[in-house]
Amino acid sequence: MSTANRASNYLKDKENTVPTVNRFEESTAEDWAEVAALFENHADLIDLFGGSEFKGVLLIADVPSDDGWYFAYETGTYTNAGGLVVDLTNGFTIIVVSSTQTVFTQVVFPLVFPLDTIFDAADNLQAATMKALADYFGASTGLETTDKTTHVAAINEVNTKATSNESILLTGSDAFTHAKRVKADGGTTSDIIKLDEKIREHRSKASIVLDINSLKTGKVYCENPTNGAVDFLSERASTSSVSGKYGFKNSIAENTPCIGYDEDGNNILSMYPQESQILTKTNDFTHSDWFKSGTDIVPNTAIGEDGLMSMSKLVRLSTGIYQRINQNKLLTVGNQYTLSIISKEDEDRYISLGAVYSAGNYAAVQFDLRTGDILYTGKSGVGYNVYSPKVYPIKGGKYLLSVVFTVGVADSYPAFIPSNSLWNSGNPDITNLGNDVDGIYIERPMLTNSLQTTPYIENTTTGTVTRLKDKINTPTGIANYINSEQGVLYLEMRSIDSDYKDTSVISISDGGLNYLWIYYASTGESILIQDGTNSGSYVLPNGVATYNQFALAYDKDSTRLYVNGVLVITLPYNAFTGFDRINFANQTGNSNNFTGDIKDMYYMDYVPEEFKAV
Repeated sequence: MSTANRASNYLKDKENTVPTVNRFEESTAEDWAEVAALFENHADLIDLFGGSEFKGVLLIADVPSDDGWYFAYETGTYTNAGGLVVDLTNGFTIIVVSSTQTVFTQVVFPLVFPLDTIFDAADNLQAATMKALADYFGASTGLETTDKTTHVAAINEVNTKATSNESILLTGSDAFTHAKRVKADGGTTSDIIKLDEKIREHRSKASIVLDINSLKTGKVYCENPTNGAVDFLSERASTSSVSGKYGFKNSIAENTPCIGYDEDGNNILSMYPQESQILTKTNDFTHSDWFKSGTDIVPNTAIGEDGLMSMSKLVRLSTGIYQRINQNKLLTVGNQYTLSIISKEDEDRYISLGAVYSAGNYAAVQFDLRTGDILYTGKSGVGYNVYSPKVYPIKGGKYLLSVVFTVGVADSYPAFIPSNSLWNSGNPDITNLGNDVDGIYIERPMLTNSLQTTPYIENTTTGTVTRLKDKINTPTGIANYINSEQGVLYLEMRSIDSDYKDTSVISISDGGLNYLWIYYASTGESILIQDGTNSGSYVLPNGVATYNQFALAYDKDSTRLYVNGVLVITLPYNAFTGFDRINFANQTGNSNNFTGDIKDMYYMDYVPEEFKAV
């Protein structure tokens, strides 16, 4: 099971609701399903902290006698459970007991609304939660009262129902059977409820369905077919990370598929190009590789993307001509570099990113850490230019900021410049004296010799670290599930960045001259299709960096591309033969590797009526 923190917007339609009657009478089945989903989406946290078995309800006076996880039932100090202080006002709390009842860990599931505006005073939060789960798993309720004994009995019944064959995911159901196959193969499946929904949607019509919920080292599973013949193979001989543009971060082992989550909590399969991290000792700003002028670093002062106190505070000093932190890296004149960092306001609210050399030689952009606005772009000197500044919001008031720049002097410094004032002329780091206290938070700096913002590469060394490209390879058994005469390849996907300047291909082919491509253009904001003889392109109104739904249909009438349900490209009929593979690359599988994020993919070995040529 993944250990990712997932975005939660559950019950968002009830954020401002004030109950007029008993909250249980007002609620709908959808409400309770959302609450149940909240627990489902955080089940990985329970695994992370070592709780493998539900033990029941824990009161303040209780002494836990078994390792496992418990629902915290009361607000207050659990003196017999490690002295944990629990506040149930605006969230659900689980206490994880481990190491023979010597280690106690609190796992809090915060909600996006104050509970006292939702539930009546007589309603108990845990009762509401378990009422939801009871409805969800088909247990009796017994939870409308505030009697704790009744609640405990009902909770235990919910646990029995949830672990039996009486849940909605019955033994023998598609999702249960698939997850069981994945587990037997040594893989993991996350969010089985969403998986069940997806299987119900696709299984009846698609011969191949990629499962972005299930993975293991070297493999991305398919929901269909169920025999494992079409499980795709993952290859990357280096570690990587899932770095969604909205804050999710995780370390990914060698050859393990990069499956993460989008801003709405949906699973995505990410494939990234090879990149080298030029900066050294990247998150150790106290190291001598980091040169500080008019600034100081206070490490471990705010919660970082790893969930720990790993962000550093960049403080402006009261002395010094320049205020910046930088590394002395020899750059190549004329090359384009992408510089990025995660930052958050504190007393100060502005940061500038770019390269500086002298008063008349710089290229940088100032960002507002309160609003996320790009405030000012400045450059001076021959060869100094700034391109494509970007801001990606991250939970917790943080932003991932990036800028592409060129320099006219190789000794220019890739720099981060804190400020408490607007910059609108001259060198951005002259002079913005501080008081030895005020500053901003920073973490995860990155400098690459490329044009796009890609996931952070940790570098604990004083040399360059390279992340190799992701490859998803076709399995040999797929040939039995592909039709050369007709079919539909459906993809919901995006390119990693609108500035990415390389073709990014997904192909159906025989490995040679018979092939059909769908790919992002090497320039502009277009999607293209090509069959070896004919080609066509369509400019995406919302750009390549936004998710779009593509359906590539082919039969004896023509080859057609639908974008978000609209027919946009039609090519003449091409008599394809010998189709036996789907590559996330060109027909050979060795070049034009796809680079981007995929939310959904399936293939139909026929053409339904909605994809017939008009």
